[in-house]
Amino acid sequence: MRQGDYSEHLAGVDIVHIHDLWQPFLLQVAYAARQLGVPYVISPHGTLNSWSLRQKALKKAVALRVVWRDVIARAAFIHALTATEAAEIARLDIGADPVIVGNGAPVTPQGERPRPGAFRQRFGLAAERPFILFLGRLHPNKGLDILISAFAVLARTDPDIDLVIAGPDEGALSAAEKQVATERITGRVRFVGPVYGVDKLAAFGDAEIFCLPSRGEAFSIAVLEAMASETTVVISEQCNFPELAAANAGVICPLDACAFADSLTALHRSPQRRMELAANARRLVEAKYTWEQIARQVVAAYALRSRKAACS
Repeated sequence: MRQGDYSEHLAGVDIVHIHDLWQPFLLQVAYAARQLGVPYVISPHGTLNSWSLRQKALKKAVALRVVWRDVIARAAFIHALTATEAAEIARLDIGADPVIVGNGAPVTPQGERPRPGAFRQRFGLAAERPFILFLGRLHPNKGLDILISAFAVLARTDPDIDLVIAGPDEGALSAAEKQVATERITGRVRFVGPVYGVDKLAAFGDAEIFCLPSRGEAFSIAVLEAMASETTVVISEQCNFPELAAANAGVICPLDACAFADSLTALHRSPQRRMELAANARRLVEAKYTWEQIARQVVAAYALRSRKAACS
């Protein structure tokens, strides 16, 4: 689709769902939908949270005031992934009506998952050594520096566990490699690059613990995928998933390396606790966060809010 052709492609469409903000072509899509009288929905995916708005703050403040505030206000609704995201959007006083629907994850039956050890074999990891997994964009927001500091503490007391870092570089790889060298844990940390599809599922399956110490998340799909794979999950408070702890399905830490080190150490030394959390995590995803359930909620919101927009 060439930029400027959006009106042609939106003719006959019932509703438009815009993902993300700030991109000029998304503005063109919103304008084209408005001209055709087609309601549109916006999913900010965390771009309106306080941490995100502090990045390139002046540029975003101007864009929000001059252009995006009006575009957001005219949306049939804003799709917030969590109550926290909805509250952050409400504080901006834009006037858009938020609807909260979380992310989802595929729930692969036990018999269809990659065989145990497949990820280790694929990347040459020692079969006898458990590992903590980071899987996501290698971006400063993801808190990889916090995890490396926490793992360095664990590595000094527990010589039998490693750290595997998987994901595409988005500005944090070089600093992470330097930090690993400074902490003198180079032999205990593996950078394997981005993994997708079966390799990603195999990574979750082989990992002892999945850890995401993010500085700000809308609603991490990687966390849900790890839970669906029955992998023990440790996340930051800024991942905005308090239900994880409420359901006894994982551990939530303050954004502090020592807190993560304590939690990772305790879980590494307690297989029974890991099994309990992992089983609860799988049950929570099955009960509330399959893609089928999420799709039904989004479609219901489309039907209700687009009717309201058409009558307003």
